[in-house]
Amino acid sequence: GRWPAFRRPAGMGSDAIHVLEVATGKTRPLTDDGWKAAGFTWAKDDRTLFFSSNRGGDFGLWAIDARGGSEPRRVTLGMLPLGRMSADRQSRQIAVERGRIQTNLARIAAAGGPASPVTTGEGIDWDPDVRADGTIVFASDRSGTNQIWTHRPDGRIDRLSDMTASYLYAPR
Repeated sequence: GRWPAFRRPAGMGSDAIHVLEVATGKTRPLTDDGWKAAGFTWAKDDRTLFFSSNRGGDFGLWAIDARGGSEPRRVTLGMLPLGRMSADRQSRQIAVERGRIQTNLARIAAAGGPASPVTTGEGIDWDPDVRADGTIVFASDRSGTNQIWTHRPDGRIDRLSDMTASYLYAPR
């Protein structure tokens, strides 16, 4: 109860985890580098904070010494974003919410009619833009990180980028 941690969104897709020092009433950021930070929990030592973040390009579990002086260290390989979490008192296990999000793209004729699938599978596809030849450029996290992709009229899907950005929007 002396060091409550809380998440403060800095903008879309960018969060910072802060600690409130109850004795002084001051807050200080533990993370403040433009990456998403989702769920978090204290370890039994009351100085290590575990948190979910996409700071490595894909979501994973990270740990940081809340007393300062060190950079966050990655604890797990990439996985879906983790939500709320709680550690047992021995810090041997962490219970986490793990969502499964899926959003695909579809094509609808301008004159109306049924939607036909363009993309399928796990992950999130968003912000489509169609070229005159029918090629669709879109953003997706289907590779584990947010990248720019194309869906060609012949059905081929190609990844165009290999960035470590937190989020991408509106490829045109």
